[in-house]
Amino acid sequence: MATVTERLRKNGKKIFRVEIRIKGNPPLSKSFERKADATDWARQQEVKIKQGFLVSLEADRQTISLIINNYLEDIVDEMCPSSRLSYSNQLSWFRDQVGHLTLRQLTPALIIQLRKILQTEDSTRGKRSVATCNRYLAALSSCCSYAVEQQILEENPCRKVKKLTEPRGRTRFLDDQEREKLIAACKDNSPQLHLVVVLALATGARRQEIWSLRWENVDLGEGYLTFQETKNGDIRSVPVIGQALELLREYHRKHRLLNTSLLFPSSKNPQKPLEFRKRWESVLRQAEIKDFRYHDLRHSAASYMVRNGMDLRLVAEILGHRTLQMTMRYSHLKRDHLKSAMLKAMSA
Repeated sequence: MATVTERLRKNGKKIFRVEIRIKGNPPLSKSFERKADATDWARQQEVKIKQGFLVSLEADRQTISLIINNYLEDIVDEMCPSSRLSYSNQLSWFRDQVGHLTLRQLTPALIIQLRKILQTEDSTRGKRSVATCNRYLAALSSCCSYAVEQQILEENPCRKVKKLTEPRGRTRFLDDQEREKLIAACKDNSPQLHLVVVLALATGARRQEIWSLRWENVDLGEGYLTFQETKNGDIRSVPVIGQALELLREYHRKHRLLNTSLLFPSSKNPQKPLEFRKRWESVLRQAEIKDFRYHDLRHSAASYMVRNGMDLRLVAEILGHRTLQMTMRYSHLKRDHLKSAMLKAMSA
């Protein structure tokens, strides 16, 4: 149980040292200037122990920088490349800002201050969006949850900070004319970019999922792509049909390299994926397509599926959405089908 010992420091000042030793729990100790404070603290810790909460003073010893480094090594290094890069950049920002502080000092009030800095400071791409700020705090929250699992923090302080309200998600689609112009420009640029864009429009796969494809993940006979490196970590198989499958088979015959398993290897290092950013920007200029990003290919693919009458649950499965919430942004495209269904129901 708890013992409170009165001691004198070298300067003659009196302190009260609390020590708590309970079988099955780590020993705890802390010093106070007033005996009443020492007694209150001891009582609070004993209550927490009886309720099953681990009480530890590691949060007073370990710095934010240390727990971030441990989290990056233990957890983030096992993520897919895109998530690994995002988490590393986001947590490095927090480490630079407050890495010298202890975990006990990472309070909800401090987190709100950090969020304000995120919103107002200039990054390499200008002001951060509300969604980006939320992603930064989500990364920090994951790190704090890791500290709770490691029995360093008693609770995650990020959970007491509300998320910022995000604007409605962007849903830019290619119209028929834009799609034809874009595919023609890609075909003129290179067979690699041509296939990348066609597969993105046919499957709705994310950038990293396609760019990192390997031939062992391609079933040319049945027409399936299996994505191993996905955003949520789930392995996902998606069918490829029609012209997209024929183009994939032709690419396999003419352009597959034997010194790598990657579909789109870099010319500098065949063991790494080709970087398409500059080529992508070039074909957008050639096709004269404005206000369009690579991720909008995914939105375009989803819009084609919905407009052709595919059930939203199937669209969610193909896109790799864990819930229907993300897929529902395309639901308005089904209005013609909804109208037909209501007319049919009313006339029955």
